[in-house]
Amino acid sequence: MTNNENSYLTISEIFSLAWQEIKERFVPFFLLAGLGIFINWLLSGLCFGFNPLTQGNAQQINPILALLVSLISALVGMWSSAALVLYICKRAENIKEALLMGLTRIWRLLLGSVILIVALTIAVAVLLFLMIGGMALISDYTALAVLIGVVFILLILAASFTAVVYCLFLPYKLILTQDPIFACFTGSFALVKGNFWRTCGYLLVISLIVFVVGTLGSVVVGIFSVLFALVMPALVGVVAFLWVPLGALMAVAFQVSTVALYLDRNSGGTQTTEQQDNTPSLEQGTQQ
Repeated sequence: MTNNENSYLTISEIFSLAWQEIKERFVPFFLLAGLGIFINWLLSGLCFGFNPLTQGNAQQINPILALLVSLISALVGMWSSAALVLYICKRAENIKEALLMGLTRIWRLLLGSVILIVALTIAVAVLLFLMIGGMALISDYTALAVLIGVVFILLILAASFTAVVYCLFLPYKLILTQDPIFACFTGSFALVKGNFWRTCGYLLVISLIVFVVGTLGSVVVGIFSVLFALVMPALVGVVAFLWVPLGALMAVAFQVSTVALYLDRNSGGTQTTEQQDNTPSLEQGTQQ
């Protein structure tokens, strides 16, 4: 089935849909989005201390423990992300149900992530091998060798960015469908195909939004950290908790907007910014 590109919602309409959903159900979105970030903060604090100024040194002293904490945090992050997406799409009626359903999606997200990382690693390794080989063959021509190095670095960046764009909808395919893992990759590719630059535009805008929110939040957290360091140094670690709600806000902004984009693409551009009978707009197009 060929979709009419003009039938898709504009970027502003996507954000309008997302904003409607966030206003309607902000609290559960926020709690689900913050779960993984909170667990990471808690585990890191219990294992390495809650003071962010000393955590880095403690992690270097205990690299195996740091790796274990990172792995657990990653798995919990996948769990909370899956639960959030399921709740956004109304596959679950409440937070508890979303969390229970999210548990069954962890292995799919983990396997999909491993496949993607391995594929990207192999592609980058091949490009690096070709770059080093090409530079070695013309080692007597410094300028040309530098040019080849720059070209291959640009190719690596372009390949990585292209992979990110075409795999943008991969997590939602893995969470919202029962399709085989590799079919989820091809499904994400199909949703982006023909709309690559439109998808790039969306990624640019949402990245700017998340960056602005993160920057403003970082300034606030930084000010509080300095004040507590001067007045009550023992509570500096407590201030680090402010990164949890900040990260949750950024996750909500990204996930709700990207789910809206995914549903619009997946429905063939039949989403609407109009709400009827007070039904949340993102509910449309969630059934596979």
